[in-house]
Amino acid sequence: RIRWLAVAATTPPQRADYGYITGSITRKGAVAEGQVVACFDSGLNLIDITHSKTDGQFRFDNLPLGASYSVMALDNDTYTYTPASCDRLTPKEYPWK
Repeated sequence: RIRWLAVAATTPPQRADYGYITGSITRKGAVAEGQVVACFDSGLNLIDITHSKTDGQFRFDNLPLGASYSVMALDNDTYTYTPASCDRLTPKEYPWK
């Protein structure tokens, strides 16, 4: 039962008006694994936090299409979580649409 709930929590919604944002984090040209990545809405409200994977990739799901988000990578090597970069992004449609 717990395993099923964990899978369900990571499955994108089957809604045509929601999408995802994905990207990659690098540092000095190299893949940056384990970096903290935060997603904020246009009012700068925190939506979600994730960590970059071994290939530097990150992903945020369940975001309304047409909205704009700030995605910020945080430099956490010294555990000060200093903003390292920030981009304004809009969600992409899920490929099943």
